[in-house]
Amino acid sequence: MEDREGDIRRKEQELDSLRSKVLQQEKHISALREEREMMTGGDEALLKALKDRDSAIEKQNSMEVELAKSKIDVMNLDSQLLEAIQQKISLSQQLEDWQVDMHTLLNKKVRAELQSEEQSSKNNSNGNGRRKFSLWH
Repeated sequence: MEDREGDIRRKEQELDSLRSKVLQQEKHISALREEREMMTGGDEALLKALKDRDSAIEKQNSMEVELAKSKIDVMNLDSQLLEAIQQKISLSQQLEDWQVDMHTLLNKKVRAELQSEEQSSKNNSNGNGRRKFSLWH
């Protein structure tokens, strides 16, 4: 779990780093656009192509950020699933322990009842004095 949390923190730091890089790239692109506009002097087809390219780059950057967020969400869900599995294992172990305890207790009760019956039959000379066997007595 600690490894998963460490991975999540690293991914968040990586995401912050990527966001910072994206902002730097956007500033750089803006500066290049201004420079290009001064140099081109109005070439419309070139401007449109450059604008389309810049738009595609922005979309790519946005998708990369979304992908990083999704990966972090998946890691969080994996962590929660592992916790649930660990809880189930613990509860299964507790149930198994309880079953063993109940089995032991019932065995002791049966032995005690059998011993009591044997003693009762020894004390009774004709053997008609036997008690009915009961676990709940």
